[in-house]
Amino acid sequence: MVKQRLTQYLDAKRISKAEFGRAIGVSKAYISSMRSSIAPDKLNKIQKCYPDLDIAWLLTGEGEMLTGTDKTFLSRGEVKYTQLPTASQVPVLAYEVLAGFSGVPETSEEVEEIIDWPGAEPGDVAVRVKGVSMSPNIPEGALVLLSHVPVPKYSEIRFGRVYVVCLADGNTVLKVVQQDTDRKNGLMLMSYNPAYHPMRIPAEEVVRLYFAKSVQFDL
Repeated sequence: MVKQRLTQYLDAKRISKAEFGRAIGVSKAYISSMRSSIAPDKLNKIQKCYPDLDIAWLLTGEGEMLTGTDKTFLSRGEVKYTQLPTASQVPVLAYEVLAGFSGVPETSEEVEEIIDWPGAEPGDVAVRVKGVSMSPNIPEGALVLLSHVPVPKYSEIRFGRVYVVCLADGNTVLKVVQQDTDRKNGLMLMSYNPAYHPMRIPAEEVVRLYFAKSVQFDL
């Protein structure tokens, strides 16, 4: 059923029903009251707010739940490492994202090691995760492959994706970036670990942005 598949997606991404309801403009009881389908206007909002969700899978059960590289973030138990079609080398920076991480430098002079990472592209870098706010999907000690992106317009941010977000106050965090529907041009930086509360920030506080392309786990 559509309701069961939507619940499966929210559980996998650690998104509460209340948060989902706020994002698409419905009550937290919306999923419980669902029947056999989703109205077109609500489906459009879901697709806009959660672009990593495969709509065909949601409606029919065919295919896979997540699109693109976001399959990596399902869970530690299901994905050991990202397998992409081509191989390349990336520098692992001598920085740790989350606690004690002061920002990804514009140059990668302080390199801990060079590693092979299938699918990496020129300019990509890897950093190691410190802290448990993104556990269990991205556990402490995991390596995250990052691609620098220009700070986009608010309307161009791909909500529901994982980014390293560098803020004007000097803080740098690895979070799922969602739309804050309660504030104009507001962002919600979400953790997978439910013990950590969302961070609400205005979009203009973002000074640099790095897309988390994939993850490697040390299992």
